[in-house]
Amino acid sequence: MNRVHVIKLRGGWKLHLEGSAVPWNFPSTARELIQAGPLLRLSRRFQSPPMHCDSQKTHLKWAKIEGTQELRIDQRVVDLSGEEPIFWAIPDQREAHLIELVVATDRMAVDGEFGEFWLEIFES
Repeated sequence: MNRVHVIKLRGGWKLHLEGSAVPWNFPSTARELIQAGPLLRLSRRFQSPPMHCDSQKTHLKWAKIEGTQELRIDQRVVDLSGEEPIFWAIPDQREAHLIELVVATDRMAVDGEFGEFWLEIFES
């Protein structure tokens, strides 16, 4: 039986506005983001979880990112053409990783919820 450990990445986000970074949490309402501006950049750093064995794998997963024009993880652009939730296999166990989002708020449903991000750690 494969056990999966989930770590939700709710806090620790930064919303970059006019040269400053404002703390942000997910999930949030689309209405909050729409009020912040037409094109937004958000970022979050996260630590790699410790490896307990060689067969352990870590995936970054996400859902509810309507309006996202670009998603980068560690400077690599992620293809967003698939269906949600999508995942990115963390290719190495560096100490720090960086998620960056560019969101066009005019492509969001006003009453929707935006942003779910989590790590899934499992043994293969």
